[in-house]
Amino acid sequence: MLDYDSAYGEFNRLLDISDTKWNLVQDSDALGRLVKHSEKEGYVFLLPVPEFRKDYASDEYKEKSMLSIELLFKDQYLE
Repeated sequence: MLDYDSAYGEFNRLLDISDTKWNLVQDSDALGRLVKHSEKEGYVFLLPVPEFRKDYASDEYKEKSMLSIELLFKDQYLE
């Protein structure tokens, strides 16, 4: 599991490699992004972006996304 900050770039590099064995299974900011290894039982999951944090991360922001795992919680719980 990866949060949606600098790990976004690492996640996408799995798919950019020309001889990749990673297949995109789910591609959604709201639900998360999931890739599965085609030969092994390996998965990598980019955590979903909650609606209340959509200004922090998205496929549009790409590697400029700044949604760390702590920010998946609402502000009232972080105080």
